[in-house]
Amino acid sequence: MIQVKSYLKTADNSGATIVQCIKIRKQYQKLRKIGTLLLVSVKKLRKSKKKKKIRRGSVLLAVLIRTKRKTKRKNNLEFFFSSNSVLMVNKQLKPLSTRILGLVPRELRNEKFMKIISMSAGLF
Repeated sequence: MIQVKSYLKTADNSGATIVQCIKIRKQYQKLRKIGTLLLVSVKKLRKSKKKKKIRRGSVLLAVLIRTKRKTKRKNNLEFFFSSNSVLMVNKQLKPLSTRILGLVPRELRNEKFMKIISMSAGLF
């Protein structure tokens, strides 16, 4: 269950590793399912020698792509992941990163995040 003040991992190479949920966007206020838009604050960064685009404490938009909570599909398949993960996006809902680490569930296709699906290594 994702709620305000919960810590999440990032599943991309944007520079942030751990973020904290500040707010859940209006249209998804009660539903915390895959594809939910969150407002997050960056808490921990990756160690890198390159110039960083993302700084500690910055507030960004993120899409929830993995949850520990069970998700059920129409064909009665239930699945869940080992951690809660997000993907950083900009205001046009395009990813800030160039790679997505790990699998991405098929439910993002219904939410119209096709750019994220095309960048991912595998579709679950």
